[in-house]
Amino acid sequence: MNPTRTPVIRHALHGLAALCAAALLAACGKPESASAPSVAAPPAGTPCVLPRIAPNAEFSKSDDELFAAAVAGNVGAAVQALEAGAKVDAIGALKRTPLFAAAFCDRPEMVKLLLEKGGKHELADANGMLPLHAAVVVGGAETARVLLASGANVNGRDAAGRTALHLAAATNQPAMVELLLAAKVNSTAKDKHGMSAAAVAADNGHSALAASIRKWQEQHKAPKP
Repeated sequence: MNPTRTPVIRHALHGLAALCAAALLAACGKPESASAPSVAAPPAGTPCVLPRIAPNAEFSKSDDELFAAAVAGNVGAAVQALEAGAKVDAIGALKRTPLFAAAFCDRPEMVKLLLEKGGKHELADANGMLPLHAAVVVGGAETARVLLASGANVNGRDAAGRTALHLAAATNQPAMVELLLAAKVNSTAKDKHGMSAAAVAADNGHSALAASIRKWQEQHKAPKP
């Protein structure tokens, strides 16, 4: 977890506040408040509650147990659920898979297990968010590393065209930005509203981070012939 993260979300993000605060927090059983809430996953060892059963979904008992294990980070229980026939990519509430749940709850060891068992990191939730996006939103650097090492698309976009870098920039995460830049994210990509990650950072008051992204871009320009 990144203690320096300050999720200050302004209206110019065109819905990121609603996405991160309402969609993610409400999905975790946390009440919304009148003020801008934190979008952090709980520290290791504390509960991370996600709704597991989607309306009309036909979950087996083992599917339900796999989701419970994923949010809790209980690798042993996840193995037992999979051996009992749980679907590694079972679709739960808001079209989220066990891998998405583990990423949002910042459970890197669980993420490793689910990927090893065939979990798909390219499956997006109802908001178009990928497991990598979920890991970034909560500051899960190790979880993000695991996903990237497994081949997760660093340039994957959500429904609003935002990459993981947009989310890291919006939530003022310098270390996460560095991680994504090192993974060769497209630093100039613009979302559906024409905002680059540097612009998003600047628009949210994170001028130092915006300057850092622009400096990186300048230093990594292709040499002129």
